[in-house]
Amino acid sequence: MLARRRVSVTPEGWYFLFVVVFIICAAVMREVNVLVILAGMLLGPWLLHWRLAGASLRQLRVERRLPQLTTAGQSVPVQITVYNQRRRRGSWCITVEDRICPVGQPSRQQQPIQMLIPYVAAGSSASSHYHWMIDQRGEYELSQIQLQTRFPFGLLQSRLGFSQPQKLLVGPQVGELTSAWDRLLESDRTGEHHARPLAGRTDGDYYAIRPWRTGDSRRWIHWRSTARLGKPVVKQFERQEQRQLFLLLDLADDADPAGSNQLSVELAASLAMTVVHTACRQPGGQLLLTIAGQQVHNWSTAPSRMLMEEVASLLATIQPGAGISQPGWQQQLAGLRADVLPVVISTRSQHAAGELPLGVAGSWIDCSHPDAWHYLRLAPHRLDPAAGEKLPV
Repeated sequence: MLARRRVSVTPEGWYFLFVVVFIICAAVMREVNVLVILAGMLLGPWLLHWRLAGASLRQLRVERRLPQLTTAGQSVPVQITVYNQRRRRGSWCITVEDRICPVGQPSRQQQPIQMLIPYVAAGSSASSHYHWMIDQRGEYELSQIQLQTRFPFGLLQSRLGFSQPQKLLVGPQVGELTSAWDRLLESDRTGEHHARPLAGRTDGDYYAIRPWRTGDSRRWIHWRSTARLGKPVVKQFERQEQRQLFLLLDLADDADPAGSNQLSVELAASLAMTVVHTACRQPGGQLLLTIAGQQVHNWSTAPSRMLMEEVASLLATIQPGAGISQPGWQQQLAGLRADVLPVVISTRSQHAAGELPLGVAGSWIDCSHPDAWHYLRLAPHRLDPAAGEKLPV
């Protein structure tokens, strides 16, 4: 939606008018004709600037491009493109003003970002970009874009606003899992600290030979051993045991007036997001994921980029609630293998959670305790001044 174009006087313009009025007053009081001519000559650039300021932003259109989803601690690129739809006459020295703020918070409380576009030719376009560094998850909005110019003399300022509401979801910060997390997963296995080679019918690394069985492919026949033994034998291939991870994120609200629970929620969300991100970078395996806050969400699928985006979108706005319930817990336990133990990331201790039907001895990570930081390492925020990055909001 296009806002009304406004022309206002700048501080420099008020100083200029004061000088002109002073000269006119002196000319009238002293009856000096030369001063009247001088005042008229000074008003000429003022009228010319008023005419140019009103026409410089006419028939301009602006467009904003940014990703719909990101994670905290990442640089968010925002590109602004200004289109000049006039057939003649370009626009000079266009200043673009944009704001980003959390949903529900007045945008005027946020410091605006300003960019300068030197020139937009007639029938053409010009682009500029900036980067925001957002350090807190949540839902953010960008509403109005304002164009303004003081060209050519700086005495008047013309402003034109465009309403372009857009939303940006910011998921929890993705860090790096430490060796303590690897030891936690190793201890969850049933006494095995390495993958076992299993006989299977999927082509892989050559493992051994075995007698022919009904249904075996002829491509698996080991002809040299068949000729030597006088009976058909086939190749046996190695198949790595498929890893299965069951992760439960328990976001319980303990209504702590000191606000420490909010820190536990942010740590738990970042740790869970990092685990999902790491699992999606490793091929194969299966991830059983339960996120319990005000509502319970379940996934049982192979790690993928789509899963990572769904989890990041959910964790961007999720709020703590009652946590995990017994029916939901039992439903997820039904899909577990006997050798897979659950890992619980919670904002409360296992004792405070009460008796959950774990079935097996799983691992419980209490994010309200300082020991939870042993599993996650968060990188410090870094800004690149050359890229025009702004401070965190």
